[in-house]
Amino acid sequence: MATQPGSDQPLEIGSILTQARTRQEIDLETVEARTKIRIKYLRALEDEEWDVLPAPAYARGFIRAYADVLGLDGDVLVDEYRRRHEEPPTTTYELPE
Repeated sequence: MATQPGSDQPLEIGSILTQARTRQEIDLETVEARTKIRIKYLRALEDEEWDVLPAPAYARGFIRAYADVLGLDGDVLVDEYRRRHEEPPTTTYELPE
């Protein structure tokens, strides 16, 4: 699991996005214009309200796009999202007798 530098705490995706945006003095309207992601969903990402997003595939894409606009490594954040919020596939196969 990815952790914050110097800590055993898992990455807080929403906090990372919010802090990076605030540090760069970028408002949500600018992020919306650059990513084409509605503000409603950007706020959901920042607040980690995953149930507001349409589906996990959208969440992953939105996280990656938002991170890219802020100059962050979107893959790290998406990996953290997958680890914490998506269940691993549990495919079972029936073998012929």
